[in-house]
Amino acid sequence: MFNRLVANGVETGIITNGSSSHQRDKIRQLGMGKWVTNNAIYISSEVGSAKPKRTIFDLAAKGRSVNDFIYVDDSFSDDIVGAKNAGWKTIWFNRRGRKSSFSQIQTDYEVRTLSELIEVIELLMNSA
Repeated sequence: MFNRLVANGVETGIITNGSSSHQRDKIRQLGMGKWVTNNAIYISSEVGSAKPKRTIFDLAAKGRSVNDFIYVDDSFSDDIVGAKNAGWKTIWFNRRGRKSSFSQIQTDYEVRTLSELIEVIELLMNSA
């Protein structure tokens, strides 16, 4: 999926909470550098703001229209809430079928499997 996104000119990024060394080790171990440039990685300990605060999402948006951003994650309380508060579209990767305790915040898409996630991303890419 990442190869397809990059081939289609879709910018990808990472917003993550945690210590810089630990998060950078994880990013390196996953080989994410093939798809995500270093200037599109936002680690809470490096930028001084953590999810779900809007600040870290605003830093990642760099003043561009929030309509250009779609955030994918499995944590509703930190990630989906933070991205929605920043005005981003969201995809909740809800593999465990959990219920959200945030009645005032709705994700744009909820998927339970990797194939569903790919379908939604393909749909969004084709409609752009």
